[in-house]
Amino acid sequence: MWSNTRAQQTRWGVVAGVVLLLTLVVFSVHRSTSGSSGAAIPTATASDLAPDQHKGPPAGTPVYQYPPGLPGIAVKTTNGPGPNFTEADVKTFVATYTMTYQTPGSAPLQVVSVEFLTSAAAHQKLNTDTGRPPEALMCLAYVHGDFTISSGDGGSSAHATDGWLLFDAVTGNVLVEAS
Repeated sequence: MWSNTRAQQTRWGVVAGVVLLLTLVVFSVHRSTSGSSGAAIPTATASDLAPDQHKGPPAGTPVYQYPPGLPGIAVKTTNGPGPNFTEADVKTFVATYTMTYQTPGSAPLQVVSVEFLTSAAAHQKLNTDTGRPPEALMCLAYVHGDFTISSGDGGSSAHATDGWLLFDAVTGNVLVEAS
């Protein structure tokens, strides 16, 4: 099929290029007629917004996307600036939640303290990024439990008894956890 002559190799190269180009054109036409744009269109939801953005941004102000976190505490409302849950809600959630490094079969976590604070204060206290603007309201829950942290090499592991969970105080979602 392939020839050693340069002219025939060039013809086959041109034919292959034309076939590839036609395939791309057909695929593009198919996508445009089916309504699929190929790119995700960011849509703001209540979980994406800082507490002061629930009323909508002023004209010309962009709405920034924030990582939503993991589903956490079921909130009573997402219309207000928060907090949209209580310390009792945190304790109820933590009683049934299993943290990432919690030792399998260990006793349920116990809440040591719950604190509502801004994202800036949480960042300063925990030295971690919250993924929210500095003025966003967070909920920090310190917990006591049994945690096993493996070195990853299959050999050694360490045990810890203290950890914390950081919630978005508007949505109730878990943003960060550590032990």
